Amino acid sequence: MKAKARNEVILLFEKADEDIGTVRLMIKGKYYWIAISRSYYAMLYFFNTLFLLQGIWPSLHGRIRELNRSDLAKLRNLDKKFLGYFHSAKEKQVRADEDLERFSKREAERQLKHVEEMRTVVWSAFDACAKTTTTQFVNRKDRRCLGS
Repeated sequence: MKAKARNEVILLFEKADEDIGTVRLMIKGKYYWIAISRSYYAMLYFFNTLFLLQGIWPSLHGRIRELNRSDLAKLRNLDKKFLGYFHSAKEKQVRADEDLERFSKREAERQLKHVEEMRTVVWSAFDACAKTTTTQFVNRKDRRCLGS
């Protein structure tokens, strides 16, 4: 993996991890709307990381917010449920930030679970790609990065 891409991936992963920590603290403090909002940003950083692992340089607040099925197809071997998680998190983040809805502990914990699930997938992809010279996403069958 090229140094610039690797550094960007590490930075995004660290930001996502910080948001996950914030989500946990906000749930503990009963600030569920903040937990909902930050879980969306963690998911956003993870999607950016996956694109970077394929050599695609996304924009944090541009194209990524408009992810659709054709974008998801570019993320090889990524389970389609993550697109659903992302869109759900985005909808809830808007409602939370605009104070249009109160959220429960259960909803915040569900969002956290989705983000943590995404983290596992991203970490596996990064770990596999970090051991190679390519920037392609992990092929789950052989646990190597795909060639260009």
